[in-house]
Amino acid sequence: MKKHKDVYTDISAYSARADLDKFRKVYDAEEIVRERVMFGTDYDIITVGGTLLEDYFRMFSEVFSEAELNRMRTAVPAQFFGA
Repeated sequence: MKKHKDVYTDISAYSARADLDKFRKVYDAEEIVRERVMFGTDYDIITVGGTLLEDYFRMFSEVFSEAELNRMRTAVPAQFFGA
């Protein structure tokens, strides 16, 4: 992201709270990450141990504020697509 202006990513691969907590530290420390990370979900692919969809989404809402998640779901993708 720091080297290439068109690099974006999403947080779909995080299915463990510990991993998401680690990412939160990077998110807080790096403005470029906050500007280019989208909220995505691979829930149907990565679900482990029968995790309910509600629990999966709850985990993200425990780590990020609603405003942060909304930015990841709307503003960042719109920027990515040039809208």
